[in-house]
Amino acid sequence: LDLLRPKWEDCPGLTRALLVGYPASSLVWEILGQTSLSWLPQFLFNSSVNSVFRLHVWSLFISCFFTSMLSSGMSFLMGLFEVWMMMTYFPVCEREFGSTAFLLWLFVANAMVCGAFDVIMYVQSFWKGPIAKLVPCNGMWPVILIIMSLRVLAEPNGSSNFWGLAVIPNKWYPLALCGVFCLINMKILWNIVVAVMIGYAYTHFRLGRFMPSPATAGRIEQKLSCCRNGRFNFLGAHWVPASSTAGYGGDAYASASLSDFGRTSGLQLNQNHGASSSAGAAGAGGSSWGWGGGGGGG
Repeated sequence: LDLLRPKWEDCPGLTRALLVGYPASSLVWEILGQTSLSWLPQFLFNSSVNSVFRLHVWSLFISCFFTSMLSSGMSFLMGLFEVWMMMTYFPVCEREFGSTAFLLWLFVANAMVCGAFDVIMYVQSFWKGPIAKLVPCNGMWPVILIIMSLRVLAEPNGSSNFWGLAVIPNKWYPLALCGVFCLINMKILWNIVVAVMIGYAYTHFRLGRFMPSPATAGRIEQKLSCCRNGRFNFLGAHWVPASSTAGYGGDAYASASLSDFGRTSGLQLNQNHGASSSAGAAGAGGSSWGWGGGGGGG
């Protein structure tokens, strides 16, 4: 609890809502699975080639909010680790871009992952059969890995401690993480591969141009009284209004800030939590970038 309390207190409103809602939704879906509404979670959140063919396009944007933490003991442990990573990486992103802009960023980033993932599954269906079209892309791991990749690639000439096993140049660190995920699961996790690829391509191809700006988020907030001026409050934390962020005031400036997402977020997080991250990494043998232990997922 002493370790969790400062992290929890550091979380703004959206992050707290995700930290509570993400595992809670898993319980809801498990309960619905035992009722006549067992089809509902798959209908809403199952992003696959088959769902796209059925025009369930909304699943491309919101499938990251679906998890099945209670399906097995390993899924539960990995789900807890997933929540820990959200608690580690999401607060700085939310404060930098504002709650609404960060939520929209999650939607678009997840759509990028799911879109590329579905293309890969469609190609594989030619030799694997129709079963490949049913493989879903769900959960927060892909967007977490995009954020992690952007963070380390913000300093490509640096290096990071890989769980106390080796010091790896930052430019290869996302690939090493991807390899560990695939090795633990004994198969290629294409959603993880796609997330890392997007992390590498984000700055080079200026993918931030496709992300909503804080100025756009601000206009949305003005139409929603619950989010205006940070009025929304969840478990003691306020919604971060777009008007309080550095990118607010012009779409061009905001887009530039978002396209430099990894560099700005990485530097801010390193400045704000450098001491605690270093101490945690030294104690757990983890990465100086906040990846503090073993894990897997997908």
